[in-house]
Amino acid sequence: MEAETFSTNYWQLGWTVGGGIEYPLTPNWSIKVEYDFIDTPTKATTFTAPSGTFFTANMHQSINSVTAGANYRF
Repeated sequence: MEAETFSTNYWQLGWTVGGGIEYPLTPNWSIKVEYDFIDTPTKATTFTAPSGTFFTANMHQSINSVTAGANYRF
């Protein structure tokens, strides 16, 4: 028996909170780091395979995101 591939397509409202800091190295260069926490409420979501087989699962996403970077000011 071959495994089936299931997919879904949906959007979800949620909320985010975060913060960051930027530090100047020179008059033109700075470095930065930022943290964000993103959360969405639980939502029943249907996944479907090309064969028509489907199932429903409760989806809940909590995302921790850290970004870092360097800036150059012209």
